[in-house]
Amino acid sequence: MDSSKLKDLIVTLLIEESSKVGNRFTFDACATPIKESTSDDVERVLHSLAQDGFINCDDLLENNYFITLNQSIFDLKERGGFSMQLEILKLRFEKLQIEVEKLEKEDFEKSSMKVSAFRDITGILSSLINIVSAIADSYK
Repeated sequence: MDSSKLKDLIVTLLIEESSKVGNRFTFDACATPIKESTSDDVERVLHSLAQDGFINCDDLLENNYFITLNQSIFDLKERGGFSMQLEILKLRFEKLQIEVEKLEKEDFEKSSMKVSAFRDITGILSSLINIVSAIADSYK
């Protein structure tokens, strides 16, 4: 099972549990009904969710945690979860690939003009940064 699906399943379990007992509850990583995962997998996901700010996760005993759900986990679920985020990322990458292919097919002269204009702009910005730095240094 890929990690985004496992994360989505655990997010669903946590939200279902919160609907029964509230947003603060104990959670046993060994007692999940997800057959394709181990308690270590579940614990890694819990720690990842905590690190990303979706939950607060305090160790109680081995494989048992005191969980507090934050609003962001409900928002994540509402937006389709990690699997949806992965699909959106894939679509954006495909769009980027299409744009790169379009640029490659563009007339070389047009592309070189764009690159030249970009270099001019970055040169001007670099000069401005140097001027601002010099002015700032003079006030020290």
